[in-house]
Amino acid sequence: TWNLHTGDLPDRQILWRFIQDHECPELCFLGAEFGLYVTLDGGQRWLKLTGDVPTISFRDIEIQRRENDLIGASFGRSFFVLDDYSFLRTLSETAATENDFILFPVRKTQLFVPSRPLGSEKGSQGDRFHTAPNPPFGAVLTYYIKDSLKTRQAMRREQEARVKKQGGDTPYPGWAALEEENDEEAPTLTFVIEDRQGNLVDRVTGPTSAGLHRVTWGLRHASSATVGGRGPLVTPGQYRVHAEKRYRGEVTSWGHAQTIRVVPLAKATRSKSDRETDFEFYQAVAALERSVQGASLRTEEVLDHLNAVKRALTLSDKARPDLLDEARRLELQLQDLRERLTGGGIKSRYNEPDRISIGRRLDSALSTAGSSFGPTATHQQDYRIAQEEFDAVFGQLEQCIEKDFVKLQADLEAAGLPWTPGRPIPRRIPGP
Repeated sequence: TWNLHTGDLPDRQILWRFIQDHECPELCFLGAEFGLYVTLDGGQRWLKLTGDVPTISFRDIEIQRRENDLIGASFGRSFFVLDDYSFLRTLSETAATENDFILFPVRKTQLFVPSRPLGSEKGSQGDRFHTAPNPPFGAVLTYYIKDSLKTRQAMRREQEARVKKQGGDTPYPGWAALEEENDEEAPTLTFVIEDRQGNLVDRVTGPTSAGLHRVTWGLRHASSATVGGRGPLVTPGQYRVHAEKRYRGEVTSWGHAQTIRVVPLAKATRSKSDRETDFEFYQAVAALERSVQGASLRTEEVLDHLNAVKRALTLSDKARPDLLDEARRLELQLQDLRERLTGGGIKSRYNEPDRISIGRRLDSALSTAGSSFGPTATHQQDYRIAQEEFDAVFGQLEQCIEKDFVKLQADLEAAGLPWTPGRPIPRRIPGP
């Protein structure tokens, strides 16, 4: 008995290849003259795959069963790969209608160190050297949002567009509504990754528009030293991920949590206890890096303030030579401390060997954080030296910034010089 399964497919196009999922009989794919199609209900309703899939002729399609990848061979435009379509087995029209948000199960994630033998995607090979992107490294999080998280401004403009389309007049929102729109923050969606003990490992943000999306967690701990930086690789094991949305000032959990299982691609070269020891070392280095970053940025901030102070002392009729001398002394001392923190001395500007900065030693100590071999004795030595040198620098920075610079600011205020950044807001002198 033969049954028609074309459903709501567009008319007048050639259907080249039909294939059925090896686990879910209702899930089928179709290679057609004008693109790729998928059905979740055995052919009653067909959905066209869009996004990076062009409207071209797909003469053949195949399923790579181990990875659940869909491969489509086009006519004259090479072939395309949809990585891990297994989430479609759990997606149905009912689930998409009844759920505002769905975080799909995460497939087993392999832990390895990506190889880049050319340094970059093509290195110096030129455009004739063909490359194609690999699947993203890390745990791929696939999720579905029923309705976009829209700001009040976006909702108002959509309403205005509907009124205009119907021939009506666009109403003026009013100052209170515009003020509310101006103060509203953009909605955000964050995926929180935790270990089995509930400790925070990392956060990943994703799009908040309606539809299917994918984001990747790079299997690293969040950096405790720099904003947006990367920490060391995680150890193999089981992790938990759940979504949080921040919408109109309120943070709520969204959907159900999923498990991320991280397994090593090859036989581990170090034991679990060794990798935990490595992680403790990198955490200690990151804590020192945080202090060095803070000291460096604070030093730059005070140097900028001193430039404004020197200008005020040069142009003001209330300037005193002793205050200008003190500002210059602090500037020179802070420049020297900055050089010890981050480098950039006169020798390095002429490509001559210079003293190794604290920051450079920390970079060396963290250079193996993205590997599976752990720190060597050299990396550990760099950390110890950086720690000793920073302890010496910290005391001098504290004296310069927290004491001498504060006293200079008080002297400037007492002398009645023009206000400069870093000083308290001047009190108003009562007028007549």
